[in-house]
Amino acid sequence: MHRGTLRVIAPAKVNLYLAVGERRPDGYHDVTTILAALDLADEITLGPASELSIACEPDLGIPAEDNLAYRAALALGAALDCEPLVAIGLSKRIPHGAGLGGGSSDAAA
Repeated sequence: MHRGTLRVIAPAKVNLYLAVGERRPDGYHDVTTILAALDLADEITLGPASELSIACEPDLGIPAEDNLAYRAALALGAALDCEPLVAIGLSKRIPHGAGLGGGSSDAAA
């Protein structure tokens, strides 16, 4: 790992319980959930870059703008009013589309 690079582990999760409440006045629903983290995890590396980029291994064929980690970096940059000059590397171990929260865990990491 290069100097200035951050490595983050993003664990898979499984829903043990999920309840969706009544619709609130704002149109959203209250949600109650119980999650359990699994030992299975993706690895994310973040490093300084001249522009925002993302590389996923293995390649899942998802355009950068549709990747939740990429979108999270854009949202964080907008919230902080700065350009997200970071190279994101995703080492995917959580199976894509398995319902184990891989994309959302990557975004949170």
